[in-house]
Amino acid sequence: MKKVLFSLNPLQSVPGNPGRCSLQESVARCTRCNGCVQSCPSYFIHKEETFSPRGRNQILRLLLERKIKPAQHIDLLERTAVHCMLCGRCTRACAGHLAVAEHTLALRQALDVNVLPATLRGVLRWRSRRPDLLAKLAGTYYFLRRIGAARLARLVLPLRWVKHLDDILPDHPMTLPAALRHAGIQANTAHPGALYLPGPETAYVCGQNGVAALRLLQKKNPRLLWGFSSGLAEQVYGDKIPLLKTARRLLLEWEKWAQGHKLPLVTESIEMYSFLKNYPVLFASMPGWCTRAEALAAQVRFITDFMPLHAPSHTPPSKTAWDRSGLLSPQDGPLPRVQKILKTHFGKNLVECEYSRFPLPAGGTGFVRGCPAREMVLENVKDMTRGNIEQVFCLSGLAALELGAQLRKQKLPVRARSVVCIPLEK
Repeated sequence: MKKVLFSLNPLQSVPGNPGRCSLQESVARCTRCNGCVQSCPSYFIHKEETFSPRGRNQILRLLLERKIKPAQHIDLLERTAVHCMLCGRCTRACAGHLAVAEHTLALRQALDVNVLPATLRGVLRWRSRRPDLLAKLAGTYYFLRRIGAARLARLVLPLRWVKHLDDILPDHPMTLPAALRHAGIQANTAHPGALYLPGPETAYVCGQNGVAALRLLQKKNPRLLWGFSSGLAEQVYGDKIPLLKTARRLLLEWEKWAQGHKLPLVTESIEMYSFLKNYPVLFASMPGWCTRAEALAAQVRFITDFMPLHAPSHTPPSKTAWDRSGLLSPQDGPLPRVQKILKTHFGKNLVECEYSRFPLPAGGTGFVRGCPAREMVLENVKDMTRGNIEQVFCLSGLAALELGAQLRKQKLPVRARSVVCIPLEK
């Protein structure tokens, strides 16, 4: 029989409205009203209550009340937890404002499910331990890719995630260090007015997005936090043990530069923004650290806070859409400003509503085994084709990579870009 390591803490702190609450209290508040079910892409595909937010929530409640034994249903529990995209649409649809996506995440962590391939998890651990080495390896791979030798890697390493990574890479991938050298930008100032924490896709794939972000922050004299992880990947995709160590390291680095002042911590990743805003939840059982995390969370900013609101000299002719896909229900804070910026740049050419029934695979969910990422992207592509969309701006950089890959595969003249590139539009 498969060994089951199940550790579900009913007192685990989760986000709530208002304020934080325990997992058991949050789960018990569910009224089973069905609002979340209709918004769930996983339920739309499987048509089973078990794969709906309400179904997962009731499973979690039964586990907390010890009315079912995990060992007897382990395969079903794992499939239920893995197939959730953590898109947070259920949280936004919940009439009680429950953090439904966080409930699924708690179930996934309790089951200790390896949602990512072991080799990919090993690569992710390098981000904090050997960031420069990982950047050099990525740069070498991109060079081999340009000269047509990267196919050898797919033959030598016949791994699904390697193939998927190669499929979603843009035409000209570039690491952030290489992009900064190419642009002649240095971001190691000793007296910063803001700290910039890039997302993993910016650090190792789309370095040009990091250049755009640093140029938007140039009046703040920014400092790049290279080699630091927010802990998001550890929280969402396993590695529970180093999570707090990673979070403490970033918190201490911010305090070192802030020196008691209000120093903005800026990111262009909507997933990291949402996660950092909820940093105090990680330290809920440690009052001292929780207070320090609250101070950091109060200074987290999304890159659009530093974008100009004034309209360009002309309205670009491109019919433009924007996608708000992200993990664990993105904070509403950046959304009004993003919409306002897009309106000033594209005017009547902006498609204001979400153009698809499905979220894009954000935060790396396309690498999760069993995740219906391809089906989600294809539905988005169909809707864009019907709407004659010419470009789309995504809050999630990884969602833009997933969408862009499928657009290229379908040979459609549509661009998918991160919102950090909005001011670059001409």
